[in-house]
Amino acid sequence: MEDNIFDIIRKERLNIAEIDTYNINKLFFKFYYKYMLLIKKKLIDQKENKFEDEIDIIGNMFFHISWIILLTSFNIHITLFFMERASLLFSEFILISSNEKKYVLETNSIVNDAIIFTYKKTVGETVLDNILKENESIKNNTIYKSLYNVRTNNYIYTKIVNHILKINNFKSITKYIKLSKYLIDPIYNIYQIIDIDNYLYPKILKILNEETNLSKALFLIKINVEVIDIFLSEYFFNNLDKEIDLFLENLDNNYLRFYNNEQLHNTNYKLDDIHNNKVFIEYKNSVFKFIED
Repeated sequence: MEDNIFDIIRKERLNIAEIDTYNINKLFFKFYYKYMLLIKKKLIDQKENKFEDEIDIIGNMFFHISWIILLTSFNIHITLFFMERASLLFSEFILISSNEKKYVLETNSIVNDAIIFTYKKTVGETVLDNILKENESIKNNTIYKSLYNVRTNNYIYTKIVNHILKINNFKSITKYIKLSKYLIDPIYNIYQIIDIDNYLYPKILKILNEETNLSKALFLIKINVEVIDIFLSEYFFNNLDKEIDLFLENLDNNYLRFYNNEQLHNTNYKLDDIHNNKVFIEYKNSVFKFIED
């Protein structure tokens, strides 16, 4: 049965030239949030299998299934279909198993059992490494490389969305998801030019984990990714590791100075008009001063 499902996925494969990576980037963000929220709502009454406690492993499952299908088919529509299928399979497995008094665990938890079940019913035994080997002949294709870069930056989005979804108030979740959409374009732009995951991923997680005010946390992420985006589009011509390392060091130094001087506190944390924000303008000018001097 699982083999037949994956045969369907392969039959829906599109020509790599037909895909729009910018559109895929936005759609993944939208539907990852939609179906993870669906799982949260379905599991809201669960006491032993709390969604918030397991969100990272659930999100990782969802992310890997989605990208195995997308890198196999290059078809965002078939991927979205299986994202919905995975969310329903996973949540229904949890609900049914939790209500079955005679249920016997196959692993160490119902959540892990549900993850294994969901993998089997979507991508079977297929793993990403095998898909990448199948795509070896197009690994240098510009669109394919762009798509794979989207996968990398999407993983950052999943952590931001997961952090927001831990909130218990659904109105607040909607509010913060709307704010987080202003991070989509600059992060996409960054990873289309250079993979700085070793820098950006831990920095974003650190901000999310340390700031109790989520509006402030998203603002701090926004001003940093926005400045990096500007640097890469306007100043980064030589594509040298030393060049980007020097810039990121300068960015960190300025960020710490602004943060410690409380210039990034008690300000307007709106993200929709960031380029007219006085604090952002001062921060940006301070960062780029070393280049323009």
